Amino acid sequence: MAIADPAQPAQSKPPHSVVLRMIAGRWLSQAVCVTAALDIPELLWRRPQNADELARALGAHPLSLERLLRALQSAGLFEADHAGTWTVTALGRCLTSAGQPSLRELAQFFGSRAHYAAWGALEYSVRSGGCAFEHINFFPVWESSGFNEAMVGVGAVLFGGLTDAYEFSVHGSIVDVGGGAGQILAQILIKSAHTRGVVFDLPAVIPAALRYMAERDLGARCQCIGGDFFVSVPPGADAYLLTSVLHDWNDEACARILRNVRAAMPDGSVLLAGEHLVDRNGADALAPLLDLELLVSTPSGRERTAVELESLFKRCGFALRDIRALDSGAALLVADPA
Repeated sequence: MAIADPAQPAQSKPPHSVVLRMIAGRWLSQAVCVTAALDIPELLWRRPQNADELARALGAHPLSLERLLRALQSAGLFEADHAGTWTVTALGRCLTSAGQPSLRELAQFFGSRAHYAAWGALEYSVRSGGCAFEHINFFPVWESSGFNEAMVGVGAVLFGGLTDAYEFSVHGSIVDVGGGAGQILAQILIKSAHTRGVVFDLPAVIPAALRYMAERDLGARCQCIGGDFFVSVPPGADAYLLTSVLHDWNDEACARILRNVRAAMPDGSVLLAGEHLVDRNGADALAPLLDLELLVSTPSGRERTAVELESLFKRCGFALRDIRALDSGAALLVADPA
């Protein structure tokens, strides 16, 4: 079955070809996730080799493995020379430890049985409004094996451009609310040499944040504090950063978080919220798909429009001042205490 050249503009393809590629999109996604699970990009980055050598190292079926490599060669992740030696491309290196940031853990998580099964139950979420992930797996997505590691890579990709969009060095102190392992705050502190930071997240996440900051020699400038942002957040900082936090929760839960941030803020402090904005024009093509991921994986999370977020800020004591677009398609919303 022939599938049209993916490099050809979609508007110039026959409609049936376009829809066929949409339907077949799951094939490519699963192939990428499987190659990450087998750690093929990492092995080929370390040493180019032919399919037989690679199959012996993996305990895999050589011909089947080569068919997987050929499929991903067509997507640009691998290359093969005339002798059949496979190498990883610049795209493929995003799935290795050399990829900075690396998407290896995200691909492994998305290919896991739990996440794959949840998306198979998308219809359940559409019909009921319920969380397919918990309906199928009987536990929340953030308790999944590999979830926190996956969020490190994708967070750095989606919000790695924050330091180009905003001058963080004007702030003496920043609290990263729901900051995970601290990957976003670390980038900020590296670029803002006189700024101090706090990673604030659940106690179970704090050991990973401590390691992450220590590995980057930031331990002296960054505290890692465990707590619950539904109860309170550390007070007294010049800026409060929330990246991909509000989209995990419904409006009432978001209001509790934002009011706790507002109560912690001194005069002159600022709220910085990194989110994907959905709009009628589809300016960010990733946002509506992330919205579906939240529908499937969380009980009440969703992406919002700029108007919805401004309204939410207003009811919690903030005035939206600015929205700055990031190269990833995400946006940084800047708000002041009203």
